[in-house]
Amino acid sequence: MTLVEYYRLNRNIFHLVFKLLGIIFTCVFALLMIVFAMDNKREPIDAVYLFILCFVLGNFLAFSFLSLAFSDGYNQVKSQIQLFSKIPSELRDSLGLKLFYKSMSSKYSFVELNITGYEDNSFIHFDYDRGQKLVWITIRNIMNDIEDFDRKKLEIDRKYQKDSVFLSGWGLKKEIKWKQWNNLTEEGVKDQIIQLYRISELEDLRVERMYYNIDW
Repeated sequence: MTLVEYYRLNRNIFHLVFKLLGIIFTCVFALLMIVFAMDNKREPIDAVYLFILCFVLGNFLAFSFLSLAFSDGYNQVKSQIQLFSKIPSELRDSLGLKLFYKSMSSKYSFVELNITGYEDNSFIHFDYDRGQKLVWITIRNIMNDIEDFDRKKLEIDRKYQKDSVFLSGWGLKKEIKWKQWNNLTEEGVKDQIIQLYRISELEDLRVERMYYNIDW
């Protein structure tokens, strides 16, 4: 999705929010100017000039705030599309993953996308942390077999830290930097998943389901 396409999708919301913020900030500047004029009674101020100045400043500030919110919304949509496109097609079909519009928190929110289809019993998850710009691939391991989870987690986290593999309450998870993720092919993503399966085998962690055979 291009920036222009995203704007067309949010055109009505963009104009509505811009008008609303423009009015609010213009009124704020007008009140500040009135207070300034009352304190500075020596020099008269042209009312027309004052209105134009407040209008320009108010709309400029409104556009600045709106641009930040619009950019954040576009980056969310773009990142979800990029994340979804790299998930191997057979996994998308098997898990029933799809991109859907996220329910808006208010009528003033810009459109966002979510990957839907994950259930509580899904055998693999893909998540993107926008704050840290990290992708997490997590497979489901059978955790009931682990007698001392804290000790096992500490052992695995230390052993596979260089591989960016960690043990969570759900199972083994792989950390991938966003730039690295965007350079991966579908085969590259499969390799990351297979690595988690290999480590599971080496560490005697059973998995609930394996999507790919491990070629030793």
